[in-house]
Amino acid sequence: MIVKKYIIIMPLFILTACNPFSKNRVKHSLAQNKIKTERLAMPVIPVAITDTDNRRAYLANHYWENMNVSTAYSVFSKEEIEQSFANYLSLLETVPAVEASAGLNGLMNRVVRKPALFRHFISLFEKYLYEPESPFKNEEWYITVLEYVVRSPKVDAVNKIRPQHQLQMLYKNRMGHIAQNFNYIDPAGKKGNLQSIRSKYTLLFFYDPDCEFCKATISRLKENKLLNDLQLVDKKLKVLAVYTEENSKLWLEHSGDIPAYWANVSDQRQITIHHQYDLKALPTLYLLDQDKKVLLKDVPLERIEDYFDN
Repeated sequence: MIVKKYIIIMPLFILTACNPFSKNRVKHSLAQNKIKTERLAMPVIPVAITDTDNRRAYLANHYWENMNVSTAYSVFSKEEIEQSFANYLSLLETVPAVEASAGLNGLMNRVVRKPALFRHFISLFEKYLYEPESPFKNEEWYITVLEYVVRSPKVDAVNKIRPQHQLQMLYKNRMGHIAQNFNYIDPAGKKGNLQSIRSKYTLLFFYDPDCEFCKATISRLKENKLLNDLQLVDKKLKVLAVYTEENSKLWLEHSGDIPAYWANVSDQRQITIHHQYDLKALPTLYLLDQDKKVLLKDVPLERIEDYFDN
């Protein structure tokens, strides 16, 4: 997995004491960057707005109003723009989804006027919201941005090609929607499919036996008492470990690495061939409910643990 550098800081907002970062995010290896003070002047919140939630919502919609798109590149460095962008995403995590969506569309309305600045922000959106290693990863926000790009008459057809393809993939297996069914076979040759699993929760674990990150995740899953109890005691969780590559010999040789109480299966490359799941990096984890509706999509193991902890 390629690790990129992300600027992650505590936002400099005068609101109330509120830490937008979870304990897991603070531990994230990408949060090693030096904290800097951003130069973008914050909007002045009207004194009549006293409620904390309303103040955050106001900032979410007015955050960029002091950035002159015509002079942004001459006034701010790319690093400073990225610093402000990271702060902004941190702010959006504290407001309702409708406010976050409005803020993102407002930002796009501003930067789309200048092609160079627009391209820079699009690259930041992809880096922070779409890349699997980003601690800010949020596909629903990225869908909002991509939908804006695809429908905007100010974006030419060439610059819509990649967003259109990404949207096609992101629309698949969205949170709140039924995960796509697929067929599989286990090491003994028994066939089945995702929908045939009868469990209150299903943890989809896409992996490769040669992947070091996958091996580490397998170890952590095996050692997690809560997840083990959900499987072995409460009978409410089923882990479906899915091998999606073509080396069946490798998969079978390593079948002993997977606990016997998991379902260790191969889809015989059908997911890859038919582009059913967007597997940008391995391992990839999905949490599904009893109807196979997606509860968590492509999240780190900490998110799965937090879900059941809460």
